[in-house]
Amino acid sequence: MIVLKSGISSKKNQPNREAHNNIEYSNGDIAAGEATLAAVFPTARDRLTFPELLEEGLEPHAVEEVFIFGTDMPDWWIDVSGSIDKVVEAIKQHKSQVGDRLEELDQRMRASRHSVGKQHGMEFGEAFKRLTYN
Repeated sequence: MIVLKSGISSKKNQPNREAHNNIEYSNGDIAAGEATLAAVFPTARDRLTFPELLEEGLEPHAVEEVFIFGTDMPDWWIDVSGSIDKVVEAIKQHKSQVGDRLEELDQRMRASRHSVGKQHGMEFGEAFKRLTYN
């Protein structure tokens, strides 16, 4: 399973800086998401892309599913009620990105996950777009 942040809006097919709960995504977020999807298919399962890896004994891998966070078209919800405290604390460790807004961030993260969860019978939930590869 791979989870990545969405930087593309399904409505405009344009880079979107407010794709989910007013979270701003940088060009780096968008590039990382695009690179991840390109690596998942077809690169990861292709024996010809990196033949030197075969020589090292590393076989191609077929990723079965990818979960994209921050999409405006979710179709998969995960109950994070049991891990919400850890999730919030982990995000707070990114001090260079969140600055001194820790209490605001804590409240916003809990409120958004509570809103998602409430709609799907959970105390706290996260929404994803699920892509499957056969």
